[in-house]
Amino acid sequence: MRRMVFAAMVDLRTHDGRHVLHYSESRWNHGVLRFSPFGGGLQVSEKGKKAVDALGVVSWLGRGDDALDLRVMVPASLTSEVVEWFSTADVSLREHAEGAWRELREELMEETPLLSSLHLEDHLSPLQYMGRFRTEAWSTNPEADAASPTVYVFETYRATLSEEATKLLEQRAADQHPPMALVKSKKEIQNIVANGGECIDGTPYNVSADVLEMFAHK
Repeated sequence: MRRMVFAAMVDLRTHDGRHVLHYSESRWNHGVLRFSPFGGGLQVSEKGKKAVDALGVVSWLGRGDDALDLRVMVPASLTSEVVEWFSTADVSLREHAEGAWRELREELMEETPLLSSLHLEDHLSPLQYMGRFRTEAWSTNPEADAASPTVYVFETYRATLSEEATKLLEQRAADQHPPMALVKSKKEIQNIVANGGECIDGTPYNVSADVLEMFAHK
């Protein structure tokens, strides 16, 4: 069986083109802060769930409010079919940009106070669809099958903050210990990844190694 996760990831940029990454407490890994792109799991509709179930033996991993998250366990032989379904499913079957927007809003305004005082729609460019990124990686999530890496399929988007939002985010991040957001240029991120991490106020942190690869074609 293979665990599969489908999500939207946003290449969030400052008004002057730098990358904005964030962390949540769930991203702590052995005492090291791990920064990654904004975004999260995409959901299917009830109709979409039935369509996925019709592909074969599918076990849904979400519960409660997350029951429709496109996070599943399937036989290894079924992974290509599920990816193909995801690639062609329309908005009646699964979330597209609206899922990316929902996650971005939650992470900037609800789960953190980074931009909670702003009307986000006035300070963020429309989401621009950029492409799709697939990778496989070992997961520390207890629901994952330790016998094989998880298949991740990310739909990638880009959005740019206004100058006012950029300044506010950097100010609030500077007042947080540790900061909930990391603002770095592409070169700085490359150096962090190459060096295996850096420190903020004595706290070690790193950046997801596939961040630049995920957005390389942008």
